[in-house]
Amino acid sequence: MKETFFLQTPPGLEKLAKKELELKFPGLAPQQALPSAQMERGGLSIELPVTIGLTLNYWLKIPNRILLRFAHFKCRDIPKLFNKVSKMDWSPFYAGQKVNFHISSHQSRLFDDRKISKALEDGLAQYLKRQEPKEKAKRRAHSFGSWHIYCRFEEDWCTLSIDTSGERLGLRGYKSDVGLAPLRENLAAALFLFTSLSEKEGPYHRDKIKALTLMDPFCGSGSLLTETALFYEPNLFRNYAFEFFPSWEQKNSPLKDLRRPSALNLDLPYFLVGSDIENARITTAHQNFKAAGIIEDEEDHILIQGDILDKEFCQRMAKNIFGAQKSNPVHAWCITNPPYGDRIKQPLTGPQLLENLNDWGPWQRIGLLLPADQKLPKKVGHYQQHSRLLFEHGGLKVAFTLYEPHPKS
Repeated sequence: MKETFFLQTPPGLEKLAKKELELKFPGLAPQQALPSAQMERGGLSIELPVTIGLTLNYWLKIPNRILLRFAHFKCRDIPKLFNKVSKMDWSPFYAGQKVNFHISSHQSRLFDDRKISKALEDGLAQYLKRQEPKEKAKRRAHSFGSWHIYCRFEEDWCTLSIDTSGERLGLRGYKSDVGLAPLRENLAAALFLFTSLSEKEGPYHRDKIKALTLMDPFCGSGSLLTETALFYEPNLFRNYAFEFFPSWEQKNSPLKDLRRPSALNLDLPYFLVGSDIENARITTAHQNFKAAGIIEDEEDHILIQGDILDKEFCQRMAKNIFGAQKSNPVHAWCITNPPYGDRIKQPLTGPQLLENLNDWGPWQRIGLLLPADQKLPKKVGHYQQHSRLLFEHGGLKVAFTLYEPHPKS
């Protein structure tokens, strides 16, 4: 049986999320063709067998949440909403646990969040009186602490969606600490995929066995580096709401045989290099590498404290990356989220940073994430603009600008 799932994404990343789904789906369901996904603002909807749809929580790195669209009906008043909710079969998902309601309304006569939430709450309470859950189902649902139901009104129609993720998917579960103004993990994953898609050979995947050096000179807690290493791995560092559905262990449930994927395989051809001016951030990045299962060995990865304004430090880092370039050509990217905004002083403007990186060596890609209103040159030194990705980060419009070597360089 197929259900409709909505892959909720940060605005601006819908196309990239669809590409990730297309890349990973053949490995998740090799016997099934990928159904057409419909893009909407803030995500994409797709019909999938319920077990495959839920499994996307483990594998997809760009969405915020995976929602299961549970009901869609005409509704023009609060009593109708209460009656509908009270008579639905909530047994696969609900057993009296505390639920957070998320209400949105567009051109509908129902727009009062408090009244809508009260109708939903009362409807669920009425359902419980009519159908008391089993004790085992209650214990299972109550053992998980992050339940969400999304209720959207579009004109006279109501859509109810069950959150299958729990906490947003960007909270991977491996981070012990973050710095100021951290880059969310799902956005870091999006930057890696966007850079990967710009390669002439197509998306970068370990099956190609081509070594990749990735440098982040403002690595902070290491999100860009860690998300690169984990992009094609299942996220097994946390639990998900669907694993605590009351129906998980029901005898005739389609979820009965659903199990978590196998353990990580991080023996990847990546050389990860990160630096930060604050030693505390490097310490945090080390901790996060370890928690994520990334083995730290100077032959494989480097995390080091240093100032990109220090010419000697930059020369030393360039030598670490490109020192063997003549005898062993290096395929290297520099993608970074430099400081900006009020909380952290920006040490270099975008053009100054590009000039700095131009002197390091022959990067295949340079990518900078900055506020969308900061202008960057079309060409700097040996590099020219390749593409831009516009999206929202914490409510701020940002642009990830990607550079590649100029053909005449």
